[in-house]
Amino acid sequence: MSLRDLDLAGTTTSTVELAPALRIGIGDVTGALDYKVDGALHLTARETDGPFEWAEISIPLHDPAWLLCRHIHVQMRASADIETEIMPALRLISADQFYDLFPSSALPVGPTPAQRGCVFRLTPRQLDDVNRVDLQLFLAGREHSLTVTDLSATGTC
Repeated sequence: MSLRDLDLAGTTTSTVELAPALRIGIGDVTGALDYKVDGALHLTARETDGPFEWAEISIPLHDPAWLLCRHIHVQMRASADIETEIMPALRLISADQFYDLFPSSALPVGPTPAQRGCVFRLTPRQLDDVNRVDLQLFLAGREHSLTVTDLSATGTC
């Protein structure tokens, strides 16, 4: 899926599916998450009554071949209106639960668009009973704007 193929905008106070392989959401707050897709993904958390519990970009990696990967490389180009961080995670989903696997540190994002990335190392034990893998990007829990112009995930066995 390419962001160039989407042209939409709106606001959510919970979760919205922007495309079959792209979902955004914000946790229980009094505020909202504005979004716009126009070749890039623009998100703005606004009117929150304090730090929000979570906000995320979620990309289901539907292909079962992801379960054969021992390394998943995530690369993104992003900018924000203030210095902030994005915490990537691989969500390992089984029939009755999920587990979020995080890298050792968050990815810093600031006003200048910059390339950032991380590598997730997976073991066969971590993938026992896992049916699906999703890529999650958790946003810092305060009002700010974020623009993602490029996001990719690749896997190696």
